[in-house]
Amino acid sequence: MLAFGYGCGPKAPNLTDPPPAANKLGAIGRAYMLATDALDRGPLNKDELKPYISPDWADLDVFRSPNDNEEYVILWGLDYRGMDLQGNFRKQPVFAYEKTGKDGKRLVLQGRYVFQVEDEDLTKLPFPPPYQAPRQ
Repeated sequence: MLAFGYGCGPKAPNLTDPPPAANKLGAIGRAYMLATDALDRGPLNKDELKPYISPDWADLDVFRSPNDNEEYVILWGLDYRGMDLQGNFRKQPVFAYEKTGKDGKRLVLQGRYVFQVEDEDLTKLPFPPPYQAPRQ
C-alpha cells in the first residue's frame, strides 16, 4: 500500500486536505509504483503509466498541475524497488515535480510523499541518476 502525505518545510506530512495538485502527484506516485511492479521496471512514458492511474482520475488530466497549468515533470524509467523509501522521507528520491509551480513554490513527489518546496530548494533535493535537478 502506498502511503500519501503532503507537507511543506521540515514538518512531518500533514495527511488532511492536500490541494488538488498534491492529490494528482500522489495518484501519479501510486501509479508509478504499480506500473513498476507490473512491468518489472520503471515506466518509460505516459502510455505505460496510464493503465495504472486510479479510475477516480480517468476523466481528469492527472498529468497537468492546476497550479501552473503545465504537465508535471516525471522522471521516467526509475525502479523504486532498489531505492530506500523507508528512511527519512525528506531524503527520498524525486520522481516528479511541477514544472514551474506557483508563487515561487513547487510540489514535488519524493518517494511516497508529496511536498511543497521553494523553487531554490528544488535543486537541493536528491535526484536519482541519471537525472539532475533543473537549473534555476
